[in-house]
Amino acid sequence: MYRLMRIPLISRLTAFCILVSFIIMTNGCYYFRVNRSAEPPGDLIKKMESENRFIILHIGDNAWEFTGIDATSQAITGKISGLEGHQLYTKVINDHPGPYRYKGKRSSDEREVLNEVHIYVTDMESADSASVSIPIEAVQKIEVFDRATGATIASWTFSALGAAATVFGVVFIIVLLTKSSCPFIYGYDGTDYVFYGEVFSGAVQPGLERDDYFPVPFSCSKDDTYKIKITNEVKEIQYVNLAELLLVDHKKGTEILFDKYGVPHSISSPVPPISASAYDNTDILQLVNKKDTVNYTGLEKVTDDNYIEEIYLKFIKPENAKSAKLIMNAKNSFWMEAVITKIHELFGEKYDKFIAKQEKKSGARHGKYQIDQEMPMSVYLEKNNRWEFVDYFNLPGAMALRNDILPISLEDFDSDTISIKIRTGFGFWEVDYLAMDFGPDETMDPLTVNTKSAISNNNTDISKKLSATDSDYYVLEKPGDEAVLEFVNPEIKGECRSAFLHTRGYYKIVRELSGPPDKKTLRTFRKPGMIPSFSKETYKKIYKN
Repeated sequence: MYRLMRIPLISRLTAFCILVSFIIMTNGCYYFRVNRSAEPPGDLIKKMESENRFIILHIGDNAWEFTGIDATSQAITGKISGLEGHQLYTKVINDHPGPYRYKGKRSSDEREVLNEVHIYVTDMESADSASVSIPIEAVQKIEVFDRATGATIASWTFSALGAAATVFGVVFIIVLLTKSSCPFIYGYDGTDYVFYGEVFSGAVQPGLERDDYFPVPFSCSKDDTYKIKITNEVKEIQYVNLAELLLVDHKKGTEILFDKYGVPHSISSPVPPISASAYDNTDILQLVNKKDTVNYTGLEKVTDDNYIEEIYLKFIKPENAKSAKLIMNAKNSFWMEAVITKIHELFGEKYDKFIAKQEKKSGARHGKYQIDQEMPMSVYLEKNNRWEFVDYFNLPGAMALRNDILPISLEDFDSDTISIKIRTGFGFWEVDYLAMDFGPDETMDPLTVNTKSAISNNNTDISKKLSATDSDYYVLEKPGDEAVLEFVNPEIKGECRSAFLHTRGYYKIVRELSGPPDKKTLRTFRKPGMIPSFSKETYKKIYKN
């Protein structure tokens, strides 16, 4: 998560009050709530333990159960014990990192734990074989996992750069913040439907309707069928124009990703950057050179004068390479969700009128506005000592990390070192992994598979609505609406197969607002770059720094 959403781990373990953050379901709606608690840290931890939260301490590739936790302003202490005896709490790690899977022998095992809490640290001291002390500044990330949703529901990444922890001030004023990036995608893993991510995030107007090529990270079921659930779980009206499966058979050891234009690319030998730095030259290579549990979250006080965050990357270009593929595993931040919600609140009772007016604007105009406000992740290539704009990554949503790929032409590029700049507004993204692949794309012939069946929650057959891009939409009108899609898996013709859910659509965010609009502030958003500025100023007001 971005450092502004994750809050630097706080001199007192009041950070655990952030762990009380959760998604609650009310009439099918998800909400994010961050509470400030007056309870002492020890009481908060005891409360978590009394709720059967299973706390796991991570350092490197090692993990232990963490109990008897206490805290001071300098350190967290507790006892660790091995996880070997537990059949639960084993994370599935593969090329497509998924949610935590429960491996209990009995179905009741799952009910024994409401949440997992994962604490990732870089250092700890052992008082004896079981007791440990962890310096506050060594905590990198705290992550909460909710079994009911099948996904990480909240995570905060802390300083992995040795910056001193700051005194805890005001916890985020994101109370009952309605999420705004749907629809959600679930896949059947053989036991249950598990949450994996979102599609066409950011397409909040008809003019922004777009295609999405969602990597399917799970295998088909025993009956050789892919089963996917698409749901509306927030206050939105969602319009799905198309849903089909794209199957790509390819060589073993090769990963396939579709770019935003619907072109498949093969990844055979991705290489990390030889250097990665923030705007102030802070070295962040350790945070982005591999897929792990630690993301680059931005630096609160490091932006340019326009409140833009930038990452600078360098790669060694192989001789005769004429093209490259930039690979990124990233997501939007919950802070970005908070900023957009705060802006919407400024419209007050005029919000619906504003939305109706926006629906008449072209997609090109909406898209230009998003770019002008630095909401996507823009990519630049340095050529002849000048930064040239290449393209941008679409918004992936805030609920799950998403693998994405962007082709880059290296024609007329003579240097043996490639310099890349990626930039976005303050606090809008978090980045887990960056790499580049220079190999030629495999010859691929994606197979399109239409739905075998598509049944909505009111038992309506919606297959026809999802079969083609046209004016006939499947509309998820309210929270709780959902559809189960089934796709036949034909005989494989290559060494292995990758599947992608190709959807197209858009959605409308529903707000119930009142009061007069703040016209003065709203007028400022007509200027390029004002949303990043608003993001930073809002953050400074909260933390007074």
